[in-house]
Amino acid sequence: MNCKMDSVLPGATYCEILTIDMQHILGRHNETEAFEEWRFISQVSSYANLNNDVGHIYELIVSMAINHSGVPDLLRPAFRRAREFGYKYIKSKK
Repeated sequence: MNCKMDSVLPGATYCEILTIDMQHILGRHNETEAFEEWRFISQVSSYANLNNDVGHIYELIVSMAINHSGVPDLLRPAFRRAREFGYKYIKSKK
């Protein structure tokens, strides 16, 4: 894998950030608040880029240094993969 090794988040390179496109999990949607999965990510995220004048662009970053409980069923595979492969962050985007 060709990966930029510059640190982009505290202690993490591009290769250590698992990016998930929430539209692949939840389907096309505009109202993030209507989904349990988005509400969960909003609650546990350590960084949020919301409503940035680009219309419906959302990015939330969750640190995997914390053991999160109550992960919704549809997000469990991503959180499990992040743990198994040593990702330091999960970036959820729409």
